[in-house]
Amino acid sequence: MHPASGVGDSTELVKALLRNAGITLVSLYLLESRGETDVPVRAVWEVNRKVFGTSSVEAVLSSVRKLAKLGLIEYEKAREFPFSYRIRLTERGRSLAERLSEFVSSLQLRNN
Repeated sequence: MHPASGVGDSTELVKALLRNAGITLVSLYLLESRGETDVPVRAVWEVNRKVFGTSSVEAVLSSVRKLAKLGLIEYEKAREFPFSYRIRLTERGRSLAERLSEFVSSLQLRNN
């Protein structure tokens, strides 16, 4: 067994633990906690990029579909070009995202 190295950058640790769907869920939670509703996918992607330094719009869309199948978010797709998506957390998704957000915060605090 190899000895554990340093904890490393908390952002890298979060990315390794949560992956795209978890990061998308936390990003949506952060936006909704600021009062935003029916959030555009592009806004979630921007939070993913700025806060976690990860993701592409395609990865967010893939995560949206996965999270919707799990009942954690709901989404609507516009019927006209540019066919944008608007997403929101379900109660179950909000509960999980709140816990994940606390987890992310605790990692960032420990690393500072």
